[in-house]
Amino acid sequence: MKKIILYTYALVLCLTSNFCAAEEITSIEAIVGSEPITNIDVAKIKSCMLIQGRIDESSLNQPNSNDMILNYVVDRKLMLSYVARFGLRVPDNLDLVKSFTSSREAKLSKDQLVSTLKQYKLTLDEFESFLKEDFLVTQVQQKYLASETNISSKDVHNFMTAYYKENTKYHILDIYLPKGSDKVTSHSFSERVNDAISRYKDGREQLAPMTITDLGVKSIDQMPSLYKNVVSNIKVDTPSYMVIAPNGYHSLLMLEKQKPKEMSADYAKYILTARQGGNLIPKWIKSLRDSTYIEIR
Repeated sequence: MKKIILYTYALVLCLTSNFCAAEEITSIEAIVGSEPITNIDVAKIKSCMLIQGRIDESSLNQPNSNDMILNYVVDRKLMLSYVARFGLRVPDNLDLVKSFTSSREAKLSKDQLVSTLKQYKLTLDEFESFLKEDFLVTQVQQKYLASETNISSKDVHNFMTAYYKENTKYHILDIYLPKGSDKVTSHSFSERVNDAISRYKDGREQLAPMTITDLGVKSIDQMPSLYKNVVSNIKVDTPSYMVIAPNGYHSLLMLEKQKPKEMSADYAKYILTARQGGNLIPKWIKSLRDSTYIEIR
């Protein structure tokens, strides 16, 4: 009886699906619940993953590559079954094709993408449908993890603060006057610093014993502890107050402040959720498999 049902699926697919070309033979690779996965479904997803760069041709030469891709397609279908349950949809104003072609990984124009798709016998609409499913799978995972993890607004704030601190870079000059017999006041030191900066910018030689050392581009944590608070409180092209050290007097001049890419609170929460979630997604998928009728052909 099961064989009759499977043959009927194949016949219906071949008669009704616009994917069933004359030169292609549709076969059922798996059944998930009551829905079939055909060889053409698997081939299309595999081609889309190749275009995305998520897999490469060399990986397809591995002995179990076909099984791995088929199992991925099964897991994908299981998660997509939760789209309606979680009330998810792709926003109308979200152009996933444009996002893909403009990504650093793709580096393709739309025309180049269409040409590449033709090589894989795919249309732009088919690839866009794949990208939409990808988007929804990610949303399903996030929704599930959000229900299983607890990320507070304080956690998000602390993560973002650490992110900006670690990834903000400063180009610093260390203006230095060694200790000597002469008395050094804040005013006299400030005058010497301004003169040293003027000479530096003009390319003139410094007046001994003043020196300027380029510390390069560093994050706060890469700097000597004595300089950390100083750098945090100065502005670009404005010398700092006098810093007294065992070896003499310093003033720091910030030439440039390199800020990292902006991070939204939502994205910070997504990263924290993924970290806290750990292996929750694989466990969830296993539970979905255990509670769903699945037949791999």
